[in-house]
Amino acid sequence: MIKFVANEFIFSARNGQIYMEMTFTNRAMQPMSDFAIQFNKNSFGLTAGQPLQVQSPLLPNQSYEAALLLNPTGPVQKMDPINNIQVNANSVVFFCVSVVLHSSFIRFFCCDCRSQ
Repeated sequence: MIKFVANEFIFSARNGQIYMEMTFTNRAMQPMSDFAIQFNKNSFGLTAGQPLQVQSPLLPNQSYEAALLLNPTGPVQKMDPINNIQVNANSVVFFCVSVVLHSSFIRFFCCDCRSQ
């Protein structure tokens, strides 16, 4: 059983790019390593733009803040509600986060609102 907790998720736009900012906290009794993240299909086609960089090993009761660059080039599938994104972390933990819509509407990103 995996015992880490990603405490916080914040979506932001900086310098024309979308980021997912996260805080990872190791609640296990042993160090953890080999962090990874994968995004399922979503309404905005958001996917990781780089590998997740988390200090390794993450020692017990230690926290680490990471900012993951996102690209709007992934597979698109309409979600309900539209701003939900399903995420898989370390191939074990699945969770759902809501994108703050204003972080997605930056100058290079256009949402195609035509019905499918």
